[in-house]
Order: sequence, then C-alpha cells, then structure tokens
Amino acid sequence: MSDTFNLIFFPTVQDGQNEIEVRANLVTALKVDEEKVNSWFAMGTPTVLLKDVDEATASRYRDAIRQCGANCNIQPSSGGKTNLSLVPKSARTDLFFCPSCEYEEDLPHGQTYDVCPKCGLVMEKWQEKMREEKEKEEIRRRLMRQARLKEDDAAEKKRKQDELARLKRLEAEIMKELGLKAPSAAWLFFERHPVMISLAF
Repeated sequence: MSDTFNLIFFPTVQDGQNEIEVRANLVTALKVDEEKVNSWFAMGTPTVLLKDVDEATASRYRDAIRQCGANCNIQPSSGGKTNLSLVPKSARTDLFFCPSCEYEEDLPHGQTYDVCPKCGLVMEKWQEKMREEKEKEEIRRRLMRQARLKEDDAAEKKRKQDELARLKRLEAEIMKELGLKAPSAAWLFFERHPVMISLAF
C-alpha cells in the first residue's frame, strides 16, 4: 500500500503578506467558500485540510496554498483511505495536531489536549505566540504605510520646490526678453511686507 499524507494548514501568513489578501487568494485558488477560509484562521490552531491522500496531491495543494501567502505543511498519515474534501475535521472525531513535534491523534469530537502528550508544548502559549506574531505583522504593516506616507510628503514638497524654481527661471527669461530689469531686493521686500513699511513711515 502506498504511503498517504495529511495536509496541515497553519493560521498564519508569510512575512510581508497581507492577511486579507491571503484569504482572498485562498478562496480563489482552492475554490472554497470565504467562510470556510475564515474559519481556518479563526481556529487559532493547525487544521487538517486533506487527510490520507497521496503525496502528489498533498504537495500540489501545499504549493498552491504557499503561493497564496499562507503557511502549511504535509506529513505522513497513518490511515489508508482517501478523503479529498477540504474539511478541517471529521464529524465524529477531532484531530489533535502539535505544531512543534507534529504529533497527531484522533480525539472524540469536542475534546483536545491543552498540552502535547509527546513534547509538552502548551497549546495556549503557542496560540498566544501566534496572536503576538499577528499583532507584530499588523504593526509592521502600519509602520510601512506611515513610512510610505512620509516619503510621499517629501516627494510632494520636492516637486513643489522644483516647480517654483522652474517658474522663476521662466519669469527671468521673459523679463530678459522684454528688456525688463529684475526688481531690487528692497522692492521685493516691500511687496511682501507693505504694511510694515507703511507703518515705519
């Protein structure tokens, strides 16, 4: 009997990816409902998308999911029956999967381990770490947006300065063509501060 594999989805996105865009990509690439994709992220723990499939099928879906910007992996399974539906759990059992040591065990529906029985990973701490990573990614994106806005402001300021310099050059050329002399510094000051000069007199 040929080896079979499970496709494990992790509720995180790759560095630099936007989660909203990743979710939309998954809906399109996997041809599944948006609600189902949202549920994979909302669970906060790894989800088995494909169970007991051949390696080629598992690898194909893994590559497609990674191209969408999400994280997933495949691992050998112990079963032999093929199930190609993209469902996170069976109706009668829940699959416990440890993201650290990849230990898996079918448990009665509604039950799970708070601590991995194989490596001792505390699932709540792992979920907290995933939440922190998500918050860090959101902060990183916000800082990047702020940096881009500052760059845009600086570019706009430079554009206005260049435009003002260009208009001044054109003004000087026209005055030269008309034989007009450039106004003196005193006259320019008077134009800018007429009230101050009037009061002085």
